[in-house]
Amino acid sequence: MPKIVISDASCLIVLDKINELNILKGIYSEVITTPEVKSEFRNSLPDWIRILSPKASAIALGVETEDCVVILDDLKARRIAETLTLILPEH
Repeated sequence: MPKIVISDASCLIVLDKINELNILKGIYSEVITTPEVKSEFRNSLPDWIRILSPKASAIALGVETEDCVVILDDLKARRIAETLTLILPEH
């Protein structure tokens, strides 16, 4: 399993609503998101979530980051990320 996860806003919002944002910290050694996702989240993110500015999107950040997986809620984005081996294949 990759050591780094890059999350979109939906994942962070849902986990925050059920008070389980720490799940990501427990599974991955590093959690990263983009400034755009931080803005969409609208709450303060914990210090352990690193904010990086990619050239495009969470998918682009995944391409730029070694040994990571990307969490996406959009089907089209997931299909693109899967072809780039940025997400685990669906079973």
